[in-house]
Amino acid sequence: MDIENVLSRFPRAKLLDAHTPLHDLPRLTAAVGGAAIAVKRDDAMALAFGGNKVRQLEYYLGDALAKGADTVLITSAVQSNFMRLTAAACCQLGLE
Repeated sequence: MDIENVLSRFPRAKLLDAHTPLHDLPRLTAAVGGAAIAVKRDDAMALAFGGNKVRQLEYYLGDALAKGADTVLITSAVQSNFMRLTAAACCQLGLE
């Protein structure tokens, strides 16, 4: 069983429009030789501070929506980027 089949069993709120871009690093590739090197640009996601945080929230908030929630409570450190991202994602999905 592949990961897509496993993950498809869980409710998911769509927060990302597409896959994050890959940028080739030709100078680094040339410097080290061998296979082409690229970097995945999670910083280019639609919601600020992207990365794995957005992917987690797609499932947390998808579960909340599937259960009919209109308010979400998530705790973290006061300066947490995860909290900022949660607030932005909830706003996008119509959750408080």
